[in-house]
Amino acid sequence: LVPVTSGNLKSSILEIFFHTSLGKIDLLQASQIFGEVVRKGYKELVFNLLSELDNSIKDIELMSFNGSSIVGVKIKDKFYPINQLGEGFYRIFVLTCLFIQKMNGIVLIDEIENGIHHSIQGMIWKWLLEMSQRFNVQVFITTHSWEFIVNAIENTKSFENIQGIRFEESDQKIIPVIIKGDELKEMVEQNYEI
Repeated sequence: LVPVTSGNLKSSILEIFFHTSLGKIDLLQASQIFGEVVRKGYKELVFNLLSELDNSIKDIELMSFNGSSIVGVKIKDKFYPINQLGEGFYRIFVLTCLFIQKMNGIVLIDEIENGIHHSIQGMIWKWLLEMSQRFNVQVFITTHSWEFIVNAIENTKSFENIQGIRFEESDQKIIPVIIKGDELKEMVEQNYEI
């Protein structure tokens, strides 16, 4: 939580969440976040996204498992803990729930491409843009993947709200250079190193 002071000097709280590339949110924490999502009335939105990724999913619920409440997905007639469906799938589920939980806040995602198959990266990018606009979440994403950047550019219709940052070294200082969306698109199309 970060205190924010607006122009009229009223103080409010801005929620920030940092999703690291190294550690993932454990199933119990993810289940608590999903519980908040369900209480806010967005269970169907999460289900729809997950069923787009895997059409064998028939439902998503909080279920009792070893004395705890965890998220389970129904495939055919049986529920499975959601973290058993693969790292990329689980990461997308967690990020979806975070966007809803942190509406009107900020989500920082380190190395977005980790665990996400290249074939769905474009879809994930479109989803990130839609979710950030729908829930008024400002998203900061880092990536080392040229492939992810290309997929993002190819799946973006409007670059108005997108900016990139490239870091340059000058006189032993690291200087961030902001790249507007249209410039980023042009750099990718011309294979500039970014």
